[in-house]
Amino acid sequence: MGPVLIQLPPGLPYDQSRTETFFNILTKKFSTFRYAVEIRHKSWIHDDFFGQLQKFNIAFTIADSGNRYPYYEKVTTDFAYLRFHGNGQLYASDYSDPELDFYSSKIAGLITGNKDVWVFFNNDIHGYAINNAIRLKELTESKIPAPKVQSL
Repeated sequence: MGPVLIQLPPGLPYDQSRTETFFNILTKKFSTFRYAVEIRHKSWIHDDFFGQLQKFNIAFTIADSGNRYPYYEKVTTDFAYLRFHGNGQLYASDYSDPELDFYSSKIAGLITGNKDVWVFFNNDIHGYAINNAIRLKELTESKIPAPKVQSL
């Protein structure tokens, strides 16, 4: 199973103490899972929060939601977690090749840096998600060097 996504509501501001308590309970009681947190309030984009994510080995979700929710890129674990909600119209935007190519370069860099990468598309009101995912995979794979086979 992949990471469990914790998606926070837009009206919930960052609270260091509450977050620490929650992460303590989460990682002790449910230690067999990996987690990713998707924030929707700009107060979470803070060094204290990123430090907590690193401490508890929880991923920060890099989420493209157009301008509706804050966008920030930070990798806090040995894996990256990306969500694509649509950058023009939320849940209804088709990503162009140049937009997907922008992300494919970042993803290829993470993969070649030995990070696992989880990517989810939620821009599906018009059925764009599947084609966007396939195209992002193609673009990303074209940027990852093939492993060199050594002769014995």
